[in-house]
Amino acid sequence: MLHQSQHVQLSERDRRPSKLIRSVELSSSDVFEWMGRLMRDHPDVLELKERIRPLYLEPSFGIRRNASKTEVRDVLSKTVVLQMIGQFLKEEGYTNTFDVLQKHTYNTATPSSDLVDHSLMNLLRFGIRDMSEMFSMPQYNPEEDEEVEAASFYDWAMTGEDASQESEETKPITDENGTLVAASANQLMGRLMRNPSQDFLTSFFLAYSIFLSSEQLLAKLMKHYRPEGGDNGALWKTIEEWMTIARSDWDDKLRVSLNNYLDTTMIKDPESRKRLQNSMNRLVLRTHNSRHSLLVRQIVPPEPKVTKNIFQEFHLDEVDEEEIARQLTLVDFSIYEKIKPSDFIRRTQGIQDPSAALTHLLHRSNCLSGWVASCILKECVRKSRHRIVLRFIKIAEYLLTLQNFNSLMCIHAGFASTPVARIFPDQRSFPKWAQTTVREMHRIYQANDLNANYRSFMQPIKVPCIPCIPILLKCIANIEETIPTRMGNGKLVSIHKLNKLGQVIHQALKYQGTKFTFYSVYQVALRLEEQNLEVLDDKEKYEKSLTIEMMIKNEGGVA
Repeated sequence: MLHQSQHVQLSERDRRPSKLIRSVELSSSDVFEWMGRLMRDHPDVLELKERIRPLYLEPSFGIRRNASKTEVRDVLSKTVVLQMIGQFLKEEGYTNTFDVLQKHTYNTATPSSDLVDHSLMNLLRFGIRDMSEMFSMPQYNPEEDEEVEAASFYDWAMTGEDASQESEETKPITDENGTLVAASANQLMGRLMRNPSQDFLTSFFLAYSIFLSSEQLLAKLMKHYRPEGGDNGALWKTIEEWMTIARSDWDDKLRVSLNNYLDTTMIKDPESRKRLQNSMNRLVLRTHNSRHSLLVRQIVPPEPKVTKNIFQEFHLDEVDEEEIARQLTLVDFSIYEKIKPSDFIRRTQGIQDPSAALTHLLHRSNCLSGWVASCILKECVRKSRHRIVLRFIKIAEYLLTLQNFNSLMCIHAGFASTPVARIFPDQRSFPKWAQTTVREMHRIYQANDLNANYRSFMQPIKVPCIPCIPILLKCIANIEETIPTRMGNGKLVSIHKLNKLGQVIHQALKYQGTKFTFYSVYQVALRLEEQNLEVLDDKEKYEKSLTIEMMIKNEGGVA
């Protein structure tokens, strides 16, 4: 009986909610505080959590716990600052002020012998490049200051101030029809929240990098977050549109920034956190599928046209022209699909990024055109040179069919280069198909009115396709030079320039989502990579061109 009563009592106790079960009903912030105490009492668990943190792209636990605090580890100490002030006063001849400082408690103002070495490392941490400007007032631009952006965000979140408030100096500019011509960055953020047209969304998210970085744009958008049950549907829709239109902007760094907002500012908003987390998961999935899967089209790839000795030593002359065009297209597209919208803006603004896909594709284009010219100039025999020219024209014909207008432009540029143009065969000696292809290349790439023929030719083109990036980059550079980014007092952004840049960048990148359905032949593709192409330098091209020109004159003037 005793055991039975004990059993009954235990069952009744089990049916009552225990403290552990009731703790599940606590808010996420209470759980976070409990986790903080756990990590403090068990540093070994905290160490393991920090070690696996990069696998899940999570911020540091300490940063999440102290999100509202600013931590600057490499700041100059008071002693170093006072020493630098003392050195400046002594070098500039302000002896009276220097003596006054020495009479007070600021005894550290006396410069030490190792001051320069001591301060140099600290200055390098701040990124100061010119030591002569170490005491000058730095240029301040609140639109580009990431720390001010973060501080403004937290100030607004705590005080409830409206981030879209504008002064008279930033009043938007409209034309006589009431159409918005220029607006500040905050006003543009507000316009994004008010059901804008799809054209404006596309133009903005493709060209915003003319005045904002991706991290700054995310910070400005998050200023519109309304905590404690506010309506944030427009904000989440805008961020999701950004993920769809400019998917390449959302690299690991930007996703970590958004995760920081999810884990700090939005810690008490589980519904919004879940929606944005699902959006990021879909973004990662789409990026993974685009990189690792073939185009979703019910088309069987054609069999590669390769020689029997493909696994042995072979020359590119032994590979069929159509297969050369296919492999050129696959190599080009593998670079083209990685180009970001901001790559165009940075390039036209003179910022050279060697790691950018756009820089890689432009370098490859130069190598391809140089390779075409070198192959022609290496042949001194007229018939052999004529055969090589016809082979490249045949490759160009296949490239035109495949709609690879970037490599097609490289062949045209190789033909039009000065060393080759001087010894280029008479087109009347070509077969009719070759004459037609050469005329079509000349018509498409005719350099008149910013390549108007090319732009009109591309309008009906469907996917898959690789556009001619150098021509589009020329159009973007023309917009950058002719239309100012800032208007009014310099605080307003030109809407017209945003729209123009967005349209051109959209034309440049709209084919990235559709791949070509060809088999990659590794042996051929490797030979066609720019580092493996044999390209003569300019001096060698000029000398060979002169030699061939003299031979043509001696043979009767027939190229």
